[in-house]
This record gives sequence, C-alpha cells and structure tokens, in this order.
Amino acid sequence: RLEEWDLSAQSLDLYRDALEMCYESADNPDGGAATRDEHEVWLPASAPPATVEFILRLHIRIAKCHAHLGEQEQCATTFEDAYKIMTTSPKAAKLNQELVLPIISGLCSIAIQRN
Repeated sequence: RLEEWDLSAQSLDLYRDALEMCYESADNPDGGAATRDEHEVWLPASAPPATVEFILRLHIRIAKCHAHLGEQEQCATTFEDAYKIMTTSPKAAKLNQELVLPIISGLCSIAIQRN
C-alpha cells in the first residue's frame, strides 16, 4: 500500500484503476457482450461474490485515501457507495463481516464530523 509511505494520491489512482477493472468484470463476467439491467444501480446480480468483495475492499481503501488527503466529501461519498453496494447486492449478504465494520464506522465518523 503506497499510502503507508504517505503516497495516498498515488494509491488513490491505483485503487480507482483497479475498481474500474472490477466493475468491467462484474458487468461482463463471462467475457461476452456487456449487459446491464436498468434496475441494477450498483452491480449486476451476476457479479461473482469475490468481485463484490474486492469492490467493497477497494471502496474502503479509496475512502481512507480521501480521508488522509483531507477530502471529506469524497470520503463520505465513497463510504456511502460502499454501503449501497453492500445493501443492494444479493451476493453481499454472504460477505465476510470484516467488510461491514469499516464501512459502518466510516459512515458514523463522517456523520459525527458533519454535526
């Protein structure tokens, strides 16, 4: 992790690139033509659980990079996106609970800072 060496901006770029690749693979898991149901806002139901988990992990890392850079609104938005994925994806219910805690604590921390 580059942010351990105080390189959060570089980490952010790397995590965003990885996130983009994850979304592309979630949209197109079998390598065929990409399809998307207009009602699937965050991830298609066909997204493999490992991809959903990795997307959530990337959202957490991206939010933490934004926080480290002092970009509180982007941090909040990223945690909110992760929460929406977590609550709307049918595969997210089976995910490890270690992903839930950082997302919820990040949202709570932001809510406290806003008040």
